[in-house]
Amino acid sequence: MNNVAVNNDDGDDDRWRRFLIILLVIFIVVYIVLTFGWFYKEEEERKRIEEGDKKEKRLKEIEIRIKELEAKKKEIERTERNVIIGVRIVIGLIIVTVNCFFAFCWREKCTWSDVLNLNWSILMGYSFLAFITYGTIGNFISVLKKKLGKVLRRKHIDSLDELEMLIKERGELKQEIENLNKNISKG
Repeated sequence: MNNVAVNNDDGDDDRWRRFLIILLVIFIVVYIVLTFGWFYKEEEERKRIEEGDKKEKRLKEIEIRIKELEAKKKEIERTERNVIIGVRIVIGLIIVTVNCFFAFCWREKCTWSDVLNLNWSILMGYSFLAFITYGTIGNFISVLKKKLGKVLRRKHIDSLDELEMLIKERGELKQEIENLNKNISKG
């Protein structure tokens, strides 16, 4: 009988050992899961920070390129203004030359009223052309400026398209960086 009682105690000890081993395994698994989650969270945060740094670096590169392209755009606009002023001066000189030729070459036949009639005829032709084509003189002039601008910008169309694309990308990057910073501050 003693043997049976001893075996019974050994059975209880084996059960406790198994229970403790199972409990220890459960604690180890829980510990591994928790520490894995902690390391995973740190890894995710590190990746977000690296991604934010990459985006900020790209944003700085874009800002530098935008400044270069904006300087080029201002130069193009300045050239457009100079060409428009030059065209106005040339047209004015042509009108003055025609008036002088008309007034001084035909002195005996020409009076100042004839010169004024010539200027009136030129103005009427210009106004008629503007009215027929675009409805008003203002619309006619603005369309001519736009067409002249397109002709002058054709040579630089790649730069101007790149500028528009970079401005759009800059806005998107700023939004993404702001979202990343919010996520980092929350986590």
